[in-house]
Amino acid sequence: MASFSRNVVNQDNSSDSASDNIVDRSCEPCMKNSLTNKATLFCLTNKATLICKVCNVLLCDQCRHPHTIHIVGKHEIVRIKGMDSVPVVVDMIGMNTCQSHGKKIKYYCNDHSKLCCTTCAISHGKCDQLDEIASVSERKVPDPSFLKQILLQSEADADSLIVDCEQSKADFNQSIVDISTELHEMRDRVMKLFGMAEKSIMSEANAIKCV
Repeated sequence: MASFSRNVVNQDNSSDSASDNIVDRSCEPCMKNSLTNKATLFCLTNKATLICKVCNVLLCDQCRHPHTIHIVGKHEIVRIKGMDSVPVVVDMIGMNTCQSHGKKIKYYCNDHSKLCCTTCAISHGKCDQLDEIASVSERKVPDPSFLKQILLQSEADADSLIVDCEQSKADFNQSIVDISTELHEMRDRVMKLFGMAEKSIMSEANAIKCV
């Protein structure tokens, strides 16, 4: 992830020059050379004192001559000190490296929202979603019309489910009414049988009493 972003820093009214506001003035050719040679981080000692107005590149004194030789055309190289504004170079070196293990980041754990190297991936092996960054970047974005179709189908299924639930509720309530009616009818039949049995027993008892 060897990339550099440039922003313009304007001179503060209280400062003598724009160089007082520079966040990082490392020489860009030196920085690129360090990347090629895979130097360790923060080993750059050459500070930019010049800037090419054509290329908008920060240079140190040692890189001034090679720049004018290898770059086609006449470039105006001036001292940073005294300029109204100068570009700020933000070093992005090491952003793709795991700070815990020093290895290149290759995975992303969706469960913990964390970037992982191969060593980190071992501890995240039981996570449900541990994706390789390269494969994630290659995934195709679903067609919006397809997503709309899925949402419409889901809405229709939900409406159908609601109708089924309402019907089940109505059937259950009707079952309660039917059971209550049946219990009352059963109670009436039982009471009728008890009444008939009572009359029969009393009739037989009276007959025996008369004898």
